[in-house]
Amino acid sequence: LNTYNTSKVAGSAVMGLQDALSHLGKGDEFDQVIKDYKTVNPKDAAIEKVEFEKAKDLYFNQKYPEAIKRFEQFNKEYPTSTFNADAKYFLGDAYVRSGDETEAKEILEEVVNEQKSPFTSKATLKLAELYQSSHEPEKSNRFYRKLIETAANKKEIANAWNGLMINYFEQKNFDSSAFFASTILKNGAPSVVFSNRATLYLAKNALAQEKNNAPDLLINCINTAEDQNGAEAMYLLANHLYREKQYKSSLEMLFELNNKFPNYEVWLGKSFLLISDNYLNLNENYQAKATLVSIIERASDKALIEVAKEKLAKIETE
Repeated sequence: LNTYNTSKVAGSAVMGLQDALSHLGKGDEFDQVIKDYKTVNPKDAAIEKVEFEKAKDLYFNQKYPEAIKRFEQFNKEYPTSTFNADAKYFLGDAYVRSGDETEAKEILEEVVNEQKSPFTSKATLKLAELYQSSHEPEKSNRFYRKLIETAANKKEIANAWNGLMINYFEQKNFDSSAFFASTILKNGAPSVVFSNRATLYLAKNALAQEKNNAPDLLINCINTAEDQNGAEAMYLLANHLYREKQYKSSLEMLFELNNKFPNYEVWLGKSFLLISDNYLNLNENYQAKATLVSIIERASDKALIEVAKEKLAKIETE
């Protein structure tokens, strides 16, 4: 490159050097090389591919701020490039990973609307998830439904069903949520995680609608799910028993939760609060207070500690 920088094979040498430096983790050293090469060969088509690959290299090395600058510069310099659609996808995802969801949504929607990138379905899923996390279920549902139409494989379709199941539950559209939970189970979930979550949501929808089979559905989830879905199902069943004033049965379920799912702190924390409530209703105030003190002294969740303090103060003033 130093001696024959205008040769016909110089472009290939540039790409070879880029690959070598990237492999060695020295991608930053390539910047001056491409700058010098562009000065001598401003119209070489190879530069376009090299600059796209450089931006991708930054993205895959999780250097998202630098990747964002490169992709934005690339799209500005090469607006008609065949790599433009993919560059937009990587740019949008880099914004997601950098925490800028507003920019991410705008760019990823361009990718979805243009339908030119092989990453279109991934962009659709990311948009659905972004709107779901920002509590905009209608927009989220629109992209999940679009994903069903454009999905490249069964897992993407299952992701769409799963998202719709969760959104409809949050919207209190329990029949629609239960429909998608059943759809996941009937069509063969791509993994245990999907099937466990669908089993849980069948139970949650039945519970929300006060159906008689809700406890049986929760028990089914407890028996099949050995993950956080099982932990949540066990807590929900204990809470159901508490509401039915079956305090001793609720306590037994909560103690079992602590033994079976010791690694799920969210549900452990909730379970201890409910244990205290059960003790209170059994007139075992000392046990109730001891449980709350234990939460205050040992828990790491500040919100949980505040709830425990409020409950303890209420007991002590009564």
